[in-house]
Amino acid sequence: MDIKNVAELVRLSIASKVTPALVGTSGVGKTSICKQIANELGFEKTIVLRPSLVADVGDLVGLPDFEVEINNGIETKRTTFNAPDWLPREGEKALIVIDEINRTQKDIIMAMFDLIEADHPKIGTYYLPKDCKVVATLNPPTDNYTVLDIKDSAFTSRLCFIKVVPNLDTVTNWGRESGEVSNVMLDFLNKNAATFFGYGEDFEVDEFFGSDESEQANHFKNNNRSKKKVSDLYTNGKALGISDGIITEAIRGIAGKTAAAAFMDFAENYSDERTLAAIKKSKKSFKNFDFNRLANIAKILGDLKHELKTGKFNVEKHTGNVAEFLNNVPLDTLKGFFLFATGGTVDEGVDEKYLPSFADKLAENDKL
Repeated sequence: MDIKNVAELVRLSIASKVTPALVGTSGVGKTSICKQIANELGFEKTIVLRPSLVADVGDLVGLPDFEVEINNGIETKRTTFNAPDWLPREGEKALIVIDEINRTQKDIIMAMFDLIEADHPKIGTYYLPKDCKVVATLNPPTDNYTVLDIKDSAFTSRLCFIKVVPNLDTVTNWGRESGEVSNVMLDFLNKNAATFFGYGEDFEVDEFFGSDESEQANHFKNNNRSKKKVSDLYTNGKALGISDGIITEAIRGIAGKTAAAAFMDFAENYSDERTLAAIKKSKKSFKNFDFNRLANIAKILGDLKHELKTGKFNVEKHTGNVAEFLNNVPLDTLKGFFLFATGGTVDEGVDEKYLPSFADKLAENDKL
């Protein structure tokens, strides 16, 4: 994948409070990509953590210490933890790269659980400064790597897996711009690409969610955290002007290929939401409305309740159109609203004299 696309995926993930995780074969340049992206996104420094070199959880979260507390003359000792030396100082804007996060022990993985929670990342008892973000790198879970199997839904749902595959143009441009690879080597590779430039082994990020499509679909089906993150990725991606292809890749990294394809197909064919104002104006506004769209219906009913509460709804003028719309709404969805509209439950601040006129007008309508 082009470095620009990877940078866009990382930017989208961070904006959506999802921790990006770059997946690639050994030596592809994942850590170098992270450092380059850190510069592009305006981070002042890059901190690289290598869990494989951490021998003990204390080295990661900070070593224990004691704090003496005196209350009414009674001395009490409490266990505290010293801040780990890698922890950014307050005010620093740093990108923390957890390098090869799946090449370590299970207890180290568990210690990093809160660190990959992008909403409020912390390690031990210490929260990261607000301008610090986290990105992870890892090798694919294939037979060629001695890595930890992290098909743990609670863990994987906190990460957006981004596939990184070497691209000759990207390597060439990076090598020349960074000066880290000589022109001799770069020109050699371009001239002999078929023989000496490989793309690594084939893998898919979906493997982190299970070995087959049914397991991957169940990961998304049974995990509400993933649903929230997919929603955020789509909404933020559209707001940031990111292409649909990049948004799809980001969603795939959270939910797997099947769910990503199904969601994007639905989202891109999703018609504009109906509003109460449009319904009051014309019956045509809901002629082709999908009455299984309960979230949209709930919004319309909420707006209608608000107008009834505040006396803004013109009963004589608009009840007819609204009644026809309500006639198509599933009965279970309408129960609470009808109870409100007929005075069965009266919310605080509602004009009790106003509701019966609306209810009577509904009763006159032959659509209900």
